[in-house]
Parts: sequence; C-alpha cells; structure tokens
Amino acid sequence: MPTSSIRNLGYLGPRGTFSDQAAQAYRDTATLHPFLTFGEILAALLSSEIDAALLPIENSTDGPVNEVLDGLIRYEDLTIVAETILPVEQNLIGVQAAEMSTIGVVVSIPIVLAQTRGWLEKNLSSAERRATTSTARAVELLDDDHPEIAAIGTRTAAEIYGRKVLAEGIQDNRNNVTRFVMLRRKPCPVSPSTGDDRTTLIVAIADKPGALVRVLNVFDALSVNMNKIESRPRGVSGHPALFREAIFHIDIDGHQDDPVIAVALQALAGKCEYLRIAGSYPCAPLP
Repeated sequence: MPTSSIRNLGYLGPRGTFSDQAAQAYRDTATLHPFLTFGEILAALLSSEIDAALLPIENSTDGPVNEVLDGLIRYEDLTIVAETILPVEQNLIGVQAAEMSTIGVVVSIPIVLAQTRGWLEKNLSSAERRATTSTARAVELLDDDHPEIAAIGTRTAAEIYGRKVLAEGIQDNRNNVTRFVMLRRKPCPVSPSTGDDRTTLIVAIADKPGALVRVLNVFDALSVNMNKIESRPRGVSGHPALFREAIFHIDIDGHQDDPVIAVALQALAGKCEYLRIAGSYPCAPLP
C-alpha cells in the first residue's frame, strides 16, 4: 500500500496542532517531522528529506487551504495517496490559575478566532483578540504571570504545555471537520480500487466560452459524481504555457482504474489543454 513504506512523515507543527493530531495516527510506523510552513514541508518532500507529507487541504467551515492546492498544482511530481478527516474541536485554554471571569485577551490563529466568533461574542465579548502563528504556539506562549490571557487550541496542546481547559467545544459549527491529504513524490505505488475512492485532477482549459461546460458534460454523460471544483489563479502553475488557460482542481468519485473513470479521463484529455491525475485513493470515513 502507498502508506506502508513511509518512514519519515512531515506535517505542519509545532506539537499540539490539529495537523499534529492527524499525524499521530502514523507514529507507530513513521518518524514524525514537524515543519513551520507549508513551503518547508513541500521542499523537504521534493528533496526526499521526508517520504510523505500530511497536509490539510480543506475545512468544512472555511473551505480550501489554497497554499496546499497550489503546491499540488505547481509541483507535478506530487501525488495524493491517502486522505483522513479530523473533527475540529476548539477549546479555551488558560494557565492553572486562570478563571473564565477574568479573561481579558484571547489568542489564536485568525481562522480559529473566526470559527469561534459566536461563542466569544456571547461569553467573552469584551476580551481583546490577538492573532498568532498556530494554535499550539498560542498555548505555548501562555504565561503564569498573566492569567488574564487565554488561548484557543487543542486539548493535546493543553496537555503538552501543562495548561488547563477552561471551556471545551467552543467552535460555532459542531460538525466542523478538516480533510487532510497525504502527499508523496512520484514514482510511488497507487492504491488499488476499493469501490469507495476519490480521484483528484488538475485541469487547464482554454479561456473561451463553453470550455468548462464541455469538461463538465463528460462527467454528466457518464454519471460520474464531481464532489469539488476549485478555480485557481493562472500564475500558481509556474508553467508559462498555462498562463492563458483557466486552471481547476477537481475531485471526482471513483478510481482511475475503474472502467467508467478510465473512459471519462480519456474523453477529458481531448477537451483540456492540460490534464493530470493528482491521485486516486480510498475515501476517508466521516467521523
């Protein structure tokens, strides 16, 4: 299987982030390597410093992680071999002496402050909100001398840094999840079809009327379910020949080796300026 030979797995750190939680599923078979930026992770993967990278690609509340989408478009050697879905639980965390009634500052990353805006308005409406680089970093920076400052982050981060959870599950959307994909560098094995798979495509089409419709009609004619399409800026490809085309990241149900999908891909090739299979892999079960 594509994940069985992984010995060094990169993820977005530091310890205690949601990416760290997702990566812990592989701790028994791989050495985990936290990186501070997506760019550092992709560079390490492309240079074979790590065997694979586990990266968030979309959140059910906030949508796509564009930096990951664009890296997958730009670097043609990268392919998705697996995915996982992680429930997102946000917690208000403070030092041991902290009390909810005295919290005057809340620190986290901007996207998390947005995901908890309703709860904060209801429970800590007068508290100042400050941004930091990661949820784990927010918890790490808590200071015993300033119990009025709290962080929003994971329960794991609270345990790592010896802090306490003041309020749990404070995200406004109780069904919030993040989808992670595991990237590897080609050549690598492709998972066999399981009957419940996803295929990711990178597509560039001519920038003229009807071009996208002709692509979508292929899926319609063959009853192939397209569950995501994202338009990306032309420049992210780093490929001058594609600067005049419209570039899309598309997810469809099915495996590239399934007969219907194989026919669809053959038909698409004649309607696109550029077509790349960026991975066929088993669908992750919903939590």
